Amino acid sequence: MRLENQYDSGMTAKEYSAHSIENAAGDIGRQFLYRHISAYPKEGRLIAIGCGTGLDLAAYKKMGFTHLVGIDPSEKFIAETQTLLGNDSEIRRGTFEEIPYDDDSFDLVTTRFALHYSKDIPKAIKEIGRVLKKDGALVAVISHPLADSLETPDREGNITITLFKGNVPITFPQHTLSDYFSEEFLKDFDIRSLFEYCGTEQDRGVNGLPNALGFVAIKR
Repeated sequence: MRLENQYDSGMTAKEYSAHSIENAAGDIGRQFLYRHISAYPKEGRLIAIGCGTGLDLAAYKKMGFTHLVGIDPSEKFIAETQTLLGNDSEIRRGTFEEIPYDDDSFDLVTTRFALHYSKDIPKAIKEIGRVLKKDGALVAVISHPLADSLETPDREGNITITLFKGNVPITFPQHTLSDYFSEEFLKDFDIRSLFEYCGTEQDRGVNGLPNALGFVAIKR
């Protein structure tokens, strides 16, 4: 099974959706995203990459954003997001490595617990930079590379953890901090905010170390 299709397998998408809704109110990662995104002009064009169930897009709509786009590799998540948002947003199939939009299309790129599924982080970052306008913002939450480094990868370099008290197992490539904040990344983006925390979505808390990382980066 391809990693990008794992949420379409069995009951994974349904389980994730149900538990994500239950967890949303106390999700400090979501609070980080919403706080930063709410500060930007509402007429700006926003894309959520790995939009999942559409909960975050619905929140951005409630904030007053009028030009919303979401992409996800999961057909089940796309269908769920379309049902939630109706015709108010444009939802399409896509991945970080192949974002189906033109250069300089967006003022805001946001992603929550999705970027770490990419097998090719440099290519993903390059694609994000391609579709983001100059001075546009990337607002993201990822699985913390420090916590990921303590996991044992399989032969393909992937790690598996569980979410929501063991209800949702997920697999993704093991990445390092320098994979995300590479020299090339720092040439194209200015980091404005970093936020480490121990989120409740993931089931692991390693000796009090953070299991999630939020950041805001501005395209030069």
